[in-house]
Amino acid sequence: MKRKVWTFFYGSFANTQVLSNADVFPTDAQRGRLDGWDIVIEPRATLRPSDECCVYGILAKASHADLDKLYSKDWFGFGAYLPEAVNIAIGNARYVPAMCYISWEMEQGFLIGRIDFSGDFLYCYFFSWILLYEPWN
Repeated sequence: MKRKVWTFFYGSFANTQVLSNADVFPTDAQRGRLDGWDIVIEPRATLRPSDECCVYGILAKASHADLDKLYSKDWFGFGAYLPEAVNIAIGNARYVPAMCYISWEMEQGFLIGRIDFSGDFLYCYFFSWILLYEPWN
C-alpha cells in the first residue's frame, strides 16, 4: 500500500473531475481552510501570504506518486510548485498539518479576492467558497 499524506488542494485541483483527469484519486476528502493566505492568478492559481484573507479548498490524503503527477512537471513554463507545510482548519477549531503546493516563481498576478464583479468587490473567502461547488460526501 502506498503511503498517503494530508494535502491541501485549492483552485482547480479542489475539483474531483480535474484530479481524476490526471489519474489522481485522493481519499478522506473534506473541506478545509488555510488562514493567512490569499489565492492569486499569476497566470495560474497559486497562494501568497496575506494578513487579511484565507483560502478554502479540499484537505485530502494523496500518495507521493500522485502528488508528483500533479506538481513535479512545469506544465506551461510558469514555474514549479513546491511543497509547504501548513495547518488546515477543519470543523470547529481543529487543525490538521498538511502539505500545500505553491509556486513562488510566477509574477504579475492579481488577487482573486480583489476581482471586481458588477461593481462589488468579493472577499477572498467568499470567492474561494464559490469555487468549491462540488460536494465531497
